[in-house]
Amino acid sequence: GGPGGVSVRQLLPRLLSEELRLYFTRITLAVERGNPAQVESALAAIGRDSGIQELVPFFVRFVSRQIYDNVGRVEYCRTLVRLGGKLVSNPHLHLELNLHQLLPPLITCVVARRLAGGDGGNHWALREEAAEVLMAACST
Repeated sequence: GGPGGVSVRQLLPRLLSEELRLYFTRITLAVERGNPAQVESALAAIGRDSGIQELVPFFVRFVSRQIYDNVGRVEYCRTLVRLGGKLVSNPHLHLELNLHQLLPPLITCVVARRLAGGDGGNHWALREEAAEVLMAACST
């Protein structure tokens, strides 16, 4: 967790069922450390699964913190932006109460002066993908 804060994983046990905790952990681990196939599978699940509304604030917080903590890692940020996009596009989820947390890191990925780090990632693709997710979030 952050300074003075409680990490998402510490909050989960008290608030969520074992199944939802496990789902959250599997998705976030796949995003953080998975191979490309695992990442794609995790993102696809977020885009289609119903019954995960209770996880929305946790996923939004995860995306937000990870983007801010990894601004120089362009390819990882692209994955996080795609995760945000899957949350926005999932017809079973309602993000209204969490958009105020999701939009600022997406805007950062569009307008930040320095996004490229040592990973050689395509910061233009990151900016474009983040802009597309922002447009989708604004039109839902």
